[in-house]
Amino acid sequence: MLAMNGMVASLQLAYPPVSNQEAEWVISEQGVVDRLRNSDFYMIAMRAEAKFSEFHHDSDGLLHLKISTGTGISDSVTLHPSHLASNIDGIDPENGEITILWNEKALLFYDSTPEDVDAGTAELFEWFSTEKLIYNRSHRLPGILGFHGWRDFATYELLYVGIASKADTYQRLFQRAHRKRQQILSNEWPRTPGSRVTDEMHLFPLRVQPMTVRMLEPGDTFSHPSNEEWKTYCKRVTKDAEKAFVHLLDPQYNEVDFDSYPQSSDGLWEQGHERYIFYLAENLTFTTPTVTLHGAWDPIASGGNDADLITIEGESVHIRPGGHRQGLIGPDLRREAATDDRGK
Repeated sequence: MLAMNGMVASLQLAYPPVSNQEAEWVISEQGVVDRLRNSDFYMIAMRAEAKFSEFHHDSDGLLHLKISTGTGISDSVTLHPSHLASNIDGIDPENGEITILWNEKALLFYDSTPEDVDAGTAELFEWFSTEKLIYNRSHRLPGILGFHGWRDFATYELLYVGIASKADTYQRLFQRAHRKRQQILSNEWPRTPGSRVTDEMHLFPLRVQPMTVRMLEPGDTFSHPSNEEWKTYCKRVTKDAEKAFVHLLDPQYNEVDFDSYPQSSDGLWEQGHERYIFYLAENLTFTTPTVTLHGAWDPIASGGNDADLITIEGESVHIRPGGHRQGLIGPDLRREAATDDRGK
């Protein structure tokens, strides 16, 4: 691993964001648990509770609705059930009937008649919580129309960053009693009057996916690391990512702020990289009192040019704004690593 000159690691969601309340429901599905087990990096954040309202099912079969928060963020959404059905293997929207159930927190789409739904024999082929709808709209899922202001809903107050160094995110954050998750539930106030903290606290299970870069000179040889070496290296990348995000964003509930970062014994400090980069490859924005980190998803180029980059080069650690924020570098986007006695 010492021969590698650089590294770029993207952070991608292993499963769409869920509220603390919804987390208790989704883990009853084995498919969800399997996806959460692919994550070893997670974030906990707050945002005013979002709800669905003003439902209207028109003569063309389209479902129109409104999504809004109690803090004034609002937008109109149109859902095309046949297009949503065409995204699912084995569902033929031209043959059969689609039944939709809705309330202020969930939308359910069945490939069956209302009688089958009532009898419990209907097949659920698509569903949306408010957070899943935001996530799917940001990933351009066919069948979701309008909702041009989705990015406003995808902005959260970051409270905690953590890793599952000995297990996975399912075991560490969802299955077991997580101390910081409980502490936030106990200490925070709802952002919207009448809401509950459990509906406004959101969990983000992420995968850290590194790509190494090495410049070869004529005559150089390259040997691939073994699977075990690569797994060990990836654990170092995940541990370093935690340090980088906490060091720069300083979330309220992280007790250790890694003042000496990028120096560390279990991260990437001694891995021979000239430069390494972390970025959030999802359409999410996380804010703290001093910093805003803007992620970006692109189906072809991962984060493309729009994601903010956490860049580490020697002792220097800073956030380089993505293409949409070029020219905004300032004190809130830069934090140099400690070079005085604190880092010794």
